Amino acid sequence: MKVGVLGSVGVGLLLYTVISLTQKVESAFNYVWRVRHTRNLARRFSDYMSVIMVGPVLVFSAIGLTASLLDSRLVHALRAVPGVGMLIIVIGKIIPFLLIIGAFTFIYMFVPNTRVRFRSALLGASVSGILWQTSGLLFASFVATSNRYTAIYSGFAILIFFMIWLYLSWFILLFGAELSYFHQHPHQIRPQRDRYRLSNRIKERAGLTVLYLVADAFYHSHPPLTLDILIRRLGLPGDNVTELLQQLVQHGFLVETGEDLPAYLPAHDPGQLPLSEVLAVLRSVEESAQLVPAALLEVAPVTHVAQRLEQAVERTFSGMTVKDLVDNRTDPGAGEN
Repeated sequence: MKVGVLGSVGVGLLLYTVISLTQKVESAFNYVWRVRHTRNLARRFSDYMSVIMVGPVLVFSAIGLTASLLDSRLVHALRAVPGVGMLIIVIGKIIPFLLIIGAFTFIYMFVPNTRVRFRSALLGASVSGILWQTSGLLFASFVATSNRYTAIYSGFAILIFFMIWLYLSWFILLFGAELSYFHQHPHQIRPQRDRYRLSNRIKERAGLTVLYLVADAFYHSHPPLTLDILIRRLGLPGDNVTELLQQLVQHGFLVETGEDLPAYLPAHDPGQLPLSEVLAVLRSVEESAQLVPAALLEVAPVTHVAQRLEQAVERTFSGMTVKDLVDNRTDPGAGEN
């Protein structure tokens, strides 16, 4: 690159464009992996520069080394040996696929802001890498033999072909990311991307279970639980678990660690957190006071039943805290015997 011709402003705009594109790629991968947390600024800059500079250098160096090796005198001499020549040709055709699979594996493990298992990343990279390399060969053959389109569209044919190839490339790359995600989280496989609607009963039980697991890990000095661990323990879709955790954090029951892959800790002493307060919050999730005027719901018999229900919850769990869940002391009559 001739910086003098491009100019300092052009170099700055080029760097901004590349970093912005990488950020969009990370956002797309985070969406696939149901991750709502992005890297902090320092981590983002260092990781992006590694992807931008180290990754392409390694890939193109490997491709160049492969091309030089296949063009060497030793390889030409070995090609004349019966059986060895065919093996070298096969290896020469397989190496590009392996390089692409390796590059995609690196992307699937490194770009999403979550921990991706190597086996899951390799599975998605193997499928997408084979599709990408095969479609590239087919597309190159199609472009080379499409003189009719060049005659019709003139110079615009190159741009049209490039846009089609760009769409296919990103489709294959994201398809491989989806495969990696579902291999690591098979319980997330469902016909639609829409999140499941949990009933209030399930929300209450799931919320109490999350608080129990986090508090239990805290009291027994176990490592803090992350989103992936909670998803596996609860067996619920990741979207619902993420939303539930956000509600618990917003209401001050849990706090997130300051890591790029946050874990969850009790925000306060679980022994000072009443169960009745937790249940009241879980039952009012997504409730909006402005949605329906309160006067419309003021029907005397219904109001009386609602008040008795709240009073029954208060009496039943009076004096009980989240720590009682961990200590398995949730029987109201346990202390009377």
